[in-house]
Amino acid sequence: MLFLYLHKIFYNHLSVTMNTFKSFLISVLFISVNGIFAQSEKDSCSTLWTLDNFENLRSYQITPLKTFPTTIKTTQGSTLSFDGIDQAVLIDTNPLEDAEEFTIEAVIKPDSSTNPINKEQRFIHIRETDAKRILLETRLFPNQTWVLDSFVGSDISHCTLIDSAKTHPVGKWYHVALVYKNGVMKHFINGEKELEDKIDFQPLKKGTISIGARQNPKSWFKGAIAKIRFSKCALEPKDFMNFVAE
Repeated sequence: MLFLYLHKIFYNHLSVTMNTFKSFLISVLFISVNGIFAQSEKDSCSTLWTLDNFENLRSYQITPLKTFPTTIKTTQGSTLSFDGIDQAVLIDTNPLEDAEEFTIEAVIKPDSSTNPINKEQRFIHIRETDAKRILLETRLFPNQTWVLDSFVGSDISHCTLIDSAKTHPVGKWYHVALVYKNGVMKHFINGEKELEDKIDFQPLKKGTISIGARQNPKSWFKGAIAKIRFSKCALEPKDFMNFVAE
C-alpha cells in the first residue's frame, strides 16, 4: 500500500512538472517564433547594398555616368571610392518604388574637393521625373567641414532639409539617414536627428538611381561609400544599420 501511495504521489508530481515544462516550452517557442517573425517583417522592407564592388548589384543594369568608381580598402572594409571629378554610376532601378514611407541610410566618408566650385556633392539621387525625386548630398565649406542636404520632391510639394550650422569634419566615416512618414521627413547623422519638416509626399513609381553624382550628371561626390540601405518603412534610429562612429 505504501508503495502504491508513493507511486501515486510521484506520478502526480511528475505530471505537474511535465505540464509545467510543456507550458514553458510552448511559451519559449511562441516568443521565439514571434521574435523571428518580427525580425523577418522588419528585414523584409529593406534592401541592403554593400558597395565593395558591383557583384551584389549585377541583376540591375549599371552604367557609368562617365567612369566607374574604384574599390579601396578602408576601416569599413572594401568600399567604393569616388574622385569628385567624373566617377559615378546610374542604376536602372528604384528601390523605393511605391513606398508610402521610407528610410534611406548610407555609410559615407566625405572628403575635401579638388574643385573649389564643387560644393554640392550628391551621393544618392533617386528620380522618377524632374519633380518627383529624392536626394542626399553634402555641402562642403572651405574649412574642411560639411553639412547634410536632403531633399524630397513630388508634383504637389517639395522640401529641403539643410542647416549650415550643423557642420561635421571631412575625412571621417558617418552614418546618414533620411526618414519619411505621415507627412514628415527627418534626417539624421550617426543616429542623432538634425532636422525635420513637413511635406506632401507622393510615392515614386518607376525610376532610376545614381550614386556619386546627379543624374544629369554634375555635383560629383568626393569620398567613399561603404553601404546603402533602402527601407520601404520608416525606421527608428535603434533599427538603423550597425555603425560605430570614428
